[in-house]
Amino acid sequence: MRQASILLSMAVILLVTIASSTCQDEEIAPGYGDCYDPCATVRCGYGARCEVQNGRARCVCPEICTLEYNPICGNDGRTYSNQCAMNVYNCKNQANVERAHYGSCQGREMSIADN
Repeated sequence: MRQASILLSMAVILLVTIASSTCQDEEIAPGYGDCYDPCATVRCGYGARCEVQNGRARCVCPEICTLEYNPICGNDGRTYSNQCAMNVYNCKNQANVERAHYGSCQGREMSIADN
């Protein structure tokens, strides 16, 4: 009886150890039993970052910028409220707007909502 209790305890400990060592937000590599990062081989362009969703890699554009007004003029003639706002615009539009200079352009003001 004592041996059965010991074996049962060891089985429970083994199951708990296996369950706690499974990958978080990552898949198990088929046939290998190892964790891998689906984003390891993904290169996102235009300032997007890779996120794992449902075990798959996905490039996601940043959504949130500070409200700090530090205008920059893009080489597209638009004024962006700050560097982050220009980065979000580039990502969502797959554009390559670069800073022409700090401060406003003569063109229209650009907010994140405009893109």
